[in-house]
Amino acid sequence: MPDEPSKPQKRDPKKAGAEGSAKGGSAKDDPSIVFPNILRNTRTVPATASAFWSPGMTGNQIFSSESSGMTVTFGPVGPSASYTSGPVVRGERERELEQQISHLKQETDALQKRLLEQQQQAGEERDTVEQLKQTVAELQEKETQNFILHRIHPDARKSFLESKEFREEFLSPNPRPAFVMAVDLRRSTELMLKSRRPKLFAEFITGLCTTLGNLVLMNHGVFDKFTGDGILAFFPEFYSGTDAGYYAMTVADACHRVFAEHYRAHYSSFHTVIKDVGL
Repeated sequence: MPDEPSKPQKRDPKKAGAEGSAKGGSAKDDPSIVFPNILRNTRTVPATASAFWSPGMTGNQIFSSESSGMTVTFGPVGPSASYTSGPVVRGERERELEQQISHLKQETDALQKRLLEQQQQAGEERDTVEQLKQTVAELQEKETQNFILHRIHPDARKSFLESKEFREEFLSPNPRPAFVMAVDLRRSTELMLKSRRPKLFAEFITGLCTTLGNLVLMNHGVFDKFTGDGILAFFPEFYSGTDAGYYAMTVADACHRVFAEHYRAHYSSFHTVIKDVGL
């Protein structure tokens, strides 16, 4: 830090007068207070001014005189008795530094604004992602419910929709005791080749599987799917009850009778009737 400017030294007026008389001059001609390089210049103030200065004072500050009432003002504006210093000239490097500071402040404000916008946008994106996840999960759940809803008896559909516990029995990943029944049409390829037209065989096979599926539903079973030349069904204990095995055997036996009747009704769809065809 720069050294603190020293206080002006005030000389005794009487002593100063004596010394002035000895040198052939007067007290008022002898500078008695010296201000050392306060504002890049050195000025003197007569002793009669009784001016006071203390460290830390800057331009435009007033020095008052107790004896003569004279006021000394440092700065560009002041009374007749004034201390005037030349204007402070800033160098090119100082101006460049100020410009850099101003530019950095503007850039900082812009970056803070952009960061705030990104944070808000990121928050909105997170909300959208979470909402999308919830929507997808809900969609998958509804699709699964709809898949099961059309594979159980109409009387059980109301309970399935209203009872969460009942739905969880179907949707649970845990194993459940059940009887599985797979029905397959024997010699289905040969039977297809004996049909008069592809459309007639398609009507025959779809009609057969629809009838077998209804048979499963009427006997407390779950119709899973049509396999192309047969069906797949389940008889879980939580749905079919403790007699699930009995229902599975009953449906399996009835499927043979249903096929024989259905095939007989569609003899006209085939060029040749195969005697040993069946399930």
